[in-house]
Amino acid sequence: NALAESPSVRVLSDLAYKPDGATEYEQERCKLDWYLPEGKPGFQTLVWFHGGGLKNGHKADDIAASLAKRFASEGIAVASVNYRLSPKSTYPAYIEDAAAAVAYVHRETSNHGGDEKLVFVSGHSAGGYLTSMLGMHGKYLKAHGLDDSAIAGYLPVSGQMMTHSAVRGERGIERSQPVIDEAAPIFHARPGAAPFLCIAGSDDLPTRAEENRYFVAVMKAVGHPNASYKEFDGRDHGTIASQISESGDVVATAMQNFINEVSDRRAFPELEAPDHVINIWPNEPPGEKRDLGPEQDMTKDTDDLIAGRRIIKLGNVTAPQAHVFLAPENIRTGASVVICPGGGFSILAWDLEGIEVAQWLNKLGITAIVLKYRVPTREQIPRWMASTQDTQRTLS
Repeated sequence: NALAESPSVRVLSDLAYKPDGATEYEQERCKLDWYLPEGKPGFQTLVWFHGGGLKNGHKADDIAASLAKRFASEGIAVASVNYRLSPKSTYPAYIEDAAAAVAYVHRETSNHGGDEKLVFVSGHSAGGYLTSMLGMHGKYLKAHGLDDSAIAGYLPVSGQMMTHSAVRGERGIERSQPVIDEAAPIFHARPGAAPFLCIAGSDDLPTRAEENRYFVAVMKAVGHPNASYKEFDGRDHGTIASQISESGDVVATAMQNFINEVSDRRAFPELEAPDHVINIWPNEPPGEKRDLGPEQDMTKDTDDLIAGRRIIKLGNVTAPQAHVFLAPENIRTGASVVICPGGGFSILAWDLEGIEVAQWLNKLGITAIVLKYRVPTREQIPRWMASTQDTQRTLS
């Protein structure tokens, strides 16, 4: 029944993403097949790069075609891409082709009913390497006018995070000799890259799982807020990708969950500024006589990370305010919720327990009012009194 209710799939074959290719080989290889879900406007798109060690492979091989049909039938378009291969072409030609394909899909997806803000990139093995190089080395997409924010996320499946073995071979370096240089995704680790989900199997090629774990560890070490790794028991280098098309596959589910979670965040971006800021008291709050100094973020560099970052801890609040975040008009229910961030009456956990809650409520069509109440506790009065006065005044 679920499949019967899924959007039908339309396939556009052999689309040239480099129609002005300089060589006959580019004109031959630089094409993609686009699997489009019918009846679902604003769909996500996954750009998929086949595996084959950068030396062989095809956009319509069994893995690529069955994966594309599976995702498209469930509402996620897939553009399966061919690219030039080694040794006929050498580094970085195949990465440049991959960037050109992603730029083409990003540019054209709205013409087919997709959302250009929801373009993801993935691939298996060599395709995972290409995926990671595009996500980490910004120059390739920048050559097409795309920055980090243009692509929603990257999902390399069993990709090499060191310099690829085929690239090492082109340079006369033994396959068994590990190298990290400008041709390695991990070499370009940086906090500003788009979200990453790295996938490998427990029985994958030697060191492949370890490379991906190390890559994610390095990304977290440099401050990247959204890099994760998932390892799947019993999957080897082939089955980690070949079983994605099967019903109930855990790898496919992980990919879909990542795509949907990132899509939700992009559909409702972080709230940067409230629609209205209301001073709770027309003059000074009752009993407010203590000079606490300027309001400020009390966060320290030594504070623990939460979800990969440090939270905003507002302190010295003497001028209570209501920050109003209106729900999007097209889904607004008319309901409103006042949010009082926690902090032990010492600080306000402003973003984690205030702004982020407002963002979630806005997704539900609910207007959120984040209360900046007085902290820390005032002397000579019960510790709860000032904040309670501010909350009562807000509700009234």
